[in-house]
Amino acid sequence: MAEAAPIQIYHEGNSTIANEIYEELTNTYSIPEELIEISKTSECKSLKTQFKLELCLNKNGELVVLSADKDFLNRTLKVFRN
Repeated sequence: MAEAAPIQIYHEGNSTIANEIYEELTNTYSIPEELIEISKTSECKSLKTQFKLELCLNKNGELVVLSADKDFLNRTLKVFRN
């Protein structure tokens, strides 16, 4: 069984902004594409606990942090910063 990407970006309908966040993470921070997934959701709420970072763009265009494993972020994602 394949493991889910640790970074999840949900959106309530505006995939354009979600894709811009994805591009920022991959281009500016050099985070590998396979570590990030984008999914549409009907409501910004944490859907799964296996993600290390869950972000959601609500219908108002606000970016909401649904969950964040700070230990994971400190240990692993900082290595991708240019």
